[in-house]
Amino acid sequence: MTVSPPPGILNLRGEEALGILWPYRISRLRAGGRGRAGPHYRATFYGHIMLRLAFRFAGFMAAAAAFASLIIDGTRSIASGAVSITTFGQTASAFFPAQFPALRPAIERNIHPLFWNPGLTTLFSLPVWLVIGLFGLALLALTRKPAPKIGYSNR
Repeated sequence: MTVSPPPGILNLRGEEALGILWPYRISRLRAGGRGRAGPHYRATFYGHIMLRLAFRFAGFMAAAAAFASLIIDGTRSIASGAVSITTFGQTASAFFPAQFPALRPAIERNIHPLFWNPGLTTLFSLPVWLVIGLFGLALLALTRKPAPKIGYSNR
């Protein structure tokens, strides 16, 4: 079975360029293990690897941002002589100054008032390094490689 690329993607360097530009990589099946390429082709989808790579990169970036936020809070605490913690609500308000005040009425009206008061107010009162760090660690934990199956050949 041969698979052709979608229109608009040029195959300039054969199968390897096609594998980079298009999520389906065409690989030959080995015939009898003797190194001869068989006449059959198979299309294998490698898009999940790229998606896992993107989410893993986002997890590392979130963990790095959490560490930087922890260093900033620590430096500010040392300079002022008192504990200074930047909350997630302060950071969200700084990033979205026009939309953040409208968040409470929208959530209370459209979702439920209990979702705002015990739920999101608790989240917004946590330190920003904790929220972003837990998000980054969750992304890293969810995107790790699966454990090899015991009892199956890896070849």
